Amino acid sequence: MPRSSTARARLVACAASRIHASSYASSYASASVADLCSDADARKGSFYCFFPSKRDLALAAIDEQWANTRRTILEAAFAPDSAWWPDVSGPTSPWAAPAATWRLTATKQGSPHDHRASIARC
Repeated sequence: MPRSSTARARLVACAASRIHASSYASSYASASVADLCSDADARKGSFYCFFPSKRDLALAAIDEQWANTRRTILEAAFAPDSAWWPDVSGPTSPWAAPAATWRLTATKQGSPHDHRASIARC
């Protein structure tokens, strides 16, 4: 029976945090495979078992981020019984779903009055 490992998830999480790093010194682009393995507390052999290259790890991190965004923002905003529908236009308006999406995104990212709140990488 194969043992379960969280190395893949740790590597993907590490890559995602480096992709969103604000300084080049700690960014994904400046990191070597050894750096990523060290940050994720994983061995290089584990890295290459899960990912053929550093590029494949980046793609996995992006896929994971998209799945999380789809699950926590888009599916919630586009649900017919969503609490995020605007009161003025109602769910039948063509602008209701996009408005709900932006409202939910802003809530997840921070207060619009908070000067630190922004949509990442925009």
